Amino acid sequence: GAMGLLDEPGLDRLLDAVRVAAHPDARGKGVLVVLNQQIHAARDVAKAHTSAVDAFVSACGPLGFVQDDYVRFARAPRAAWVIGPMPTAWPVVEIVASYAQPGRVAVDALVRAGVAGLVVAAAGNGSVHEVLAEALADAAAAGVAVVRSSRTGAGHVAIPPQLSPADGAFVSATDLNP
Repeated sequence: GAMGLLDEPGLDRLLDAVRVAAHPDARGKGVLVVLNQQIHAARDVAKAHTSAVDAFVSACGPLGFVQDDYVRFARAPRAAWVIGPMPTAWPVVEIVASYAQPGRVAVDALVRAGVAGLVVAAAGNGSVHEVLAEALADAAAAGVAVVRSSRTGAGHVAIPPQLSPADGAFVSATDLNP
């Protein structure tokens, strides 16, 4: 993808993305995004503002830049976690939010509907309200994969090794947002 300043012609932004995609140094770097003449790893990019021209940010910063015909990579992206071959059919996964005084209705309904996984958009370091944590523990006991993430926008969700899913210590999304 490509995004740039509003006064730049759209074709120039698209051409920057094509130049990066065609560049030999882009091979093996995974999915890339070109924003304001900067090259980013797609895994690291998130929208951080509703309407600003520079609305997208990259937690790890740019991999390089493109300016006219010049494409330069300054670093490689972080290694992606590869857990085996890509599936041909993806399981149904939904996102649920943790907030002050949530109920368990949404989680229970999603489990009844047959979801394979739930990603929790939690506060802070993946903090989950106790009512929601109980519903998620029941979902995990029913075979649903539960992943805690943080909606804070920076940092990672850590889980002390001594905790168990019964304590709300579900799989961590590390630094990926919900």
